Amino acid sequence: MSLKNLGWSEQFELQACVWQTNAALKPARVVTIHRHRLRVHDGNSSYELPIRGRWFSSEDSQRPAVGDWVLASKDQPHLTELLPRLNAIKRNVPQQPEPQTIAANVNLIFIVISCTEDINDSKLERYLALAELSNALPHIVLSKRDLVPDFTPFVKRILRLTYRASLFVVDCRERTDLDPLRSLLKEGVTALFMGASGVGKSTIINTLLGADVQRTALTRAHDHKGRHTTSSRRLFLLQDGGLIIDIPGVRELAIANSKVSLELTFPDIESLITRCNFSNCSHTNEPDCQIQAARQDGVLEERRFNNYVSLVTQSASITND
Repeated sequence: MSLKNLGWSEQFELQACVWQTNAALKPARVVTIHRHRLRVHDGNSSYELPIRGRWFSSEDSQRPAVGDWVLASKDQPHLTELLPRLNAIKRNVPQQPEPQTIAANVNLIFIVISCTEDINDSKLERYLALAELSNALPHIVLSKRDLVPDFTPFVKRILRLTYRASLFVVDCRERTDLDPLRSLLKEGVTALFMGASGVGKSTIINTLLGADVQRTALTRAHDHKGRHTTSSRRLFLLQDGGLIIDIPGVRELAIANSKVSLELTFPDIESLITRCNFSNCSHTNEPDCQIQAARQDGVLEERRFNNYVSLVTQSASITND
């Protein structure tokens, strides 16, 4: 194995030259994090580093996350520098002053949804906005196709909500179903798997890895719903190249948002807004409001617009804090 296998690139090499003040310090990638320690891999072996001092007391954005690159020494195990990130996947957490970093340096995000559960349209839109915000390419994985007689209604519903994301329909345990995903996971490419508890993320990852590295739970017989099994964030290296980050199922998804992510996730709404008669239109009672017209004609779904407004309000709140 080499650093390149782990996602090392020329950009990180340049950053390391700037930040490396001691020749004994070597780059390593964070593969998992516990409360007071983290495990890294330097391309040859993995070892643990304690999280203490300024790292433990730093703001969340300054603390290491799974997928980060750090400078450290195996002989004198302590974390010295956190290299600048290409991107960071963040979400807002209730009663916390700043967003929580879920993972770092991610190229792809696979949003996993199960055929055996009702699709939460608003939550899917939030997943897509999160991916767009982080500049990671989103893909949707519709799992457990083998447990329903017809998955076509799910496909139609998802395609109404997405404008850029590819859609894959899979049996989590069927390797050939996952070949299209595997083809995207080339050497050095890091993919984050996200989704609610029990949608099949761990089973998909086990199938991609060809080993039961992630503990899975049996599906409940009466409703085919899975049970939450992933308990921590971890990075895995595929044998044929590519890296996977698995995280625990996400129940609530509040986004540290931006205007750009909304434009890419809701291009239909953004397009209507640009055609309103007034640039500061509130979309409530102004004449020639394209949003009002689309809602009245049924072209724009009320739920989708309300979710958009919620994210805009959330974004404004973050900007003003």
